[in-house]
Amino acid sequence: MKLLPLLLLLFSFIDFARADDSIYGLWQFESNAVYIEILEDGNTFQCRIAPGNVVITAKGKLVNGKSINWAPLIMRDINGKDITPEGISWGTDILSFQGSSLNFSGPYGEFAYKKCCSTLPAECR
Repeated sequence: MKLLPLLLLLFSFIDFARADDSIYGLWQFESNAVYIEILEDGNTFQCRIAPGNVVITAKGKLVNGKSINWAPLIMRDINGKDITPEGISWGTDILSFQGSSLNFSGPYGEFAYKKCCSTLPAECR
């Protein structure tokens, strides 16, 4: 009987590790030009191609596989000129899975992303 709790604990870690692995990769928001890349080392990158070809990017850090803390964002116009308003950040997003969607819930709302492609669009690099 003492073995049962240990086995349950072991299997819960195995399921957690499997869920962690599925978080890595490139995610896209509802067929829009909004992408989030989550790397195995915990570094993250978000890129949004807004109307007028304004490119908004931010680097972040995955924390315990459950949230992303975003650094201040950078905005560049169609010519690559920095047009970033001072001190704006997406803050912290809390992550959760719902089926094959990865949900991001933060200060600006809740958004569902799907795994998408193998590389970011050229505008994001």
